[in-house]
Amino acid sequence: MKLDLNKLPDIVQSFQKAIAESNFAASTHLLDHVLHEDSLHDLITVLEENEEAAPLLTLEVRDHIFYYLGMWDIYYAVQMTSIDILRILHEHDVKNEPSIFMIDFIRKLLDDRDKRFSQFCINVATISRGHYAILVPTILDQRMEELLNCRIQYTDGYKTYYCTADLLETYYGGKIVAALYEHRSFDIVVNPDQFA
Repeated sequence: MKLDLNKLPDIVQSFQKAIAESNFAASTHLLDHVLHEDSLHDLITVLEENEEAAPLLTLEVRDHIFYYLGMWDIYYAVQMTSIDILRILHEHDVKNEPSIFMIDFIRKLLDDRDKRFSQFCINVATISRGHYAILVPTILDQRMEELLNCRIQYTDGYKTYYCTADLLETYYGGKIVAALYEHRSFDIVVNPDQFA
């Protein structure tokens, strides 16, 4: 059943009002309604138009969509716009339990090492308490693998220097350097004394 297009402006207006008032219960109800009525494509179109007119609302829209989908714990790890996420729901014709669909979708992104999901931005302690805990073993494995595969290039001559760029691009490498240097600046090319 297609939503009456005459009612769509009311729904969009109600959605915008829910966002302006930080009323997550209202936006959740409206998003559920849009999914069940198969009018997600129409909402996406209107949100795209609104985004062009008022780009400052983008984060507020993201907040409500992430809340609705139960993705709050992975907020910074998801490298997609909220409209792209809604498009994914539409493309997969999701009508029921969109949060469960998103868990499976995010898990596939992680397994495929898709750039749209950054395990680097995940706090394992935080997601361990929620329904994204299923990702923890894969995240830990990927973090260990990237550290083990990291190459520290060096010059061997009168004075030895190490290039730590690859190390700093790993999750654990970055944490180790931050702990050693107490968040002070750290050069990418270092000598052995800097590790002493």
